[in-house]
Amino acid sequence: MPMKLGELLVKAKLINPEQLDQALKNQKEEGGKLGEALVRLGIVSEEDITETLSHQFGVPSINLAHFEIDPGVIKLVPGEVARKYMILPVNKTGATLTIAMGDPTNVFAMDDIKFMTGYKVEPVVASEIALRAAIEKHYGSPRSLMLQERAKPMGGGAAKGSSLDEVMSTGLTVDDMAGVSLGDDPEPGKAITVIQAGTGVGKSLAYLVPAILFAVTQRKKAIVSTHTINLQEQLTEKDLPMLAGVLAALPEPVKFNFTMLKGRANYLCTRRLQKAMQQSGNLLQTGPDAIADDQ
Repeated sequence: MPMKLGELLVKAKLINPEQLDQALKNQKEEGGKLGEALVRLGIVSEEDITETLSHQFGVPSINLAHFEIDPGVIKLVPGEVARKYMILPVNKTGATLTIAMGDPTNVFAMDDIKFMTGYKVEPVVASEIALRAAIEKHYGSPRSLMLQERAKPMGGGAAKGSSLDEVMSTGLTVDDMAGVSLGDDPEPGKAITVIQAGTGVGKSLAYLVPAILFAVTQRKKAIVSTHTINLQEQLTEKDLPMLAGVLAALPEPVKFNFTMLKGRANYLCTRRLQKAMQQSGNLLQTGPDAIADDQ
């Protein structure tokens, strides 16, 4: 197993066990990563951490504060993914995408980004504090609404053409939010509000609970398809076990079972295969008969 950051820094004699305990306590009280707690307490610098990780894992380090990133490279990775894994795409050369990350051993992150972008992924190490600042700089604050549309005039005083930050600073009500639409001139009553829910707000529970209740009451199976290994593990190791306990403790207990079906690479959709076979009688035929049918 990869050595943890605290152990690495102790081994490198940059901190002692007492300082590590102090940082862990600070991390628990104020949140964030261990590296951020160490820097916050003045025990080590960001450069100390990145150089240690770079030396340990044989991965180059990068100072994001002095590095200009092509906007086209930033667009290759969605902001939600960058925040989730605390990574930042910094360069693209041919079929290789270089990403800055605080944990160069996070193979799940690299595999997901490789699958998502189609590029070979190479990591470089950056400090967690610099990463957080760079992600906010290039993608915006997690609390921002990810909208490029303009807001209609509304009672709070924001006029059409105002920036999103100006709109949000006017103290919007729920009714006001209905005025933020996806078009310049939406039809009356057909405005759409789009709000990005950040990581950790409980999106998975919002679909798991109704899916479970529907499956139980209708005596059917509910299938949840995920895009990443991390989400698979979150659902099966955290969310679903927790919901199983909560729902079973209700005055009218709701009991359910769950399992994970997981493949290594390629998946076959039997429904689509059956449909294709019905529509194309010679789809899987070979030999003279298939040729005759084609003619």
